[in-house]
Amino acid sequence: KRDECDKLVFSQLQQQIDAVQKLHDDERALGVAELNPELVQLRLRILKFKELQTPHADGALRADLKRPRPTVKELMVIAELPPITPLTSVSSQQLITSRTTGMKLTLIPAGTFTMGSPTSEAGRSGDETQHVVKITKPFYMGVYEVTQGEYKSVMGRNPSYFSTTGGGSVAVRGLTTSNFPVDCVSWDDAQAFCKTLSEQDGVRYRLPTEAEWEYACRAGTTPPFYWGTQNNGTKSNVNGEDPYGTTVKGPNLGRTTTVGSYGANPFGLHDMHGNVWEWCSDRYDANYYGKSPSEDPQGPFSGYHCLVRGGSWDTYTRYTRTAYRNMNAPGNRINYIFFGFRVVSESVRTP
Repeated sequence: KRDECDKLVFSQLQQQIDAVQKLHDDERALGVAELNPELVQLRLRILKFKELQTPHADGALRADLKRPRPTVKELMVIAELPPITPLTSVSSQQLITSRTTGMKLTLIPAGTFTMGSPTSEAGRSGDETQHVVKITKPFYMGVYEVTQGEYKSVMGRNPSYFSTTGGGSVAVRGLTTSNFPVDCVSWDDAQAFCKTLSEQDGVRYRLPTEAEWEYACRAGTTPPFYWGTQNNGTKSNVNGEDPYGTTVKGPNLGRTTTVGSYGANPFGLHDMHGNVWEWCSDRYDANYYGKSPSEDPQGPFSGYHCLVRGGSWDTYTRYTRTAYRNMNAPGNRINYIFFGFRVVSESVRTP
């Protein structure tokens, strides 16, 4: 009977570890390197179980144990684990949705990339020195920029210039702007939104670091734009009258437009070039690339200005390149009709 009980306990453990192993294999398929914590815990417990069950050649007790073979009750305690309902971690889903706003975020896998631009890239600035950066953990990033509707549902107001009640209402007459990106938001406003939404959803939202932003924007590509070397307003909402990489002029809407109106990059992110500048969490330092850590750089510890990336609807196309760095004061709303943001998250609310 004792042997049968041992086999039953071991079988239950093995079934649970097999279930978690499958989840881990699914995670690896998504490019997640870290082990599922539940898998680690189960492996430790099953190894401990095997150790206690292993007979010694001389039939004697190990001197360091000074105790008899564990009882069935003790073995059951070792084997007693909750049902396999894995923690909803950053690696368990490809797409998540905000409970409060319906905002969609997609999984960005960990990886290594070259940040900055080569000296041969037209229009580059001196603060774009190329360097290798490793993003060590996967994270979720908003598929779209935060919209006017999402911002209002969280903060109770819509500060946007290009809204039916904003200063640019004439430019959007007859249009529904709830799915336009929120504009006229400062870095402080974006931080307040992340804090409030985190409290409402029970999930931590934040602004992306500059390195996370560029890594997500490139999505494994190396040209100035994720689609190639040219930008004239046909693939993003920018000032197409000032084309980059071509002499052919393109459209210039003269305003923001519905998020997702242009194609997504290989990571599934829309509007990483143009529409509105996007705030990052970092402070700006023109020389930071020369001294930043190679893994998960968080930006300098001090500095007055904060970083914005990606360009806007009114930006010259050379400033919408993936590597271009721009900055502004965190609390100043002057000329903020060009500024918006998107959020990232490292975890998912558990039921």
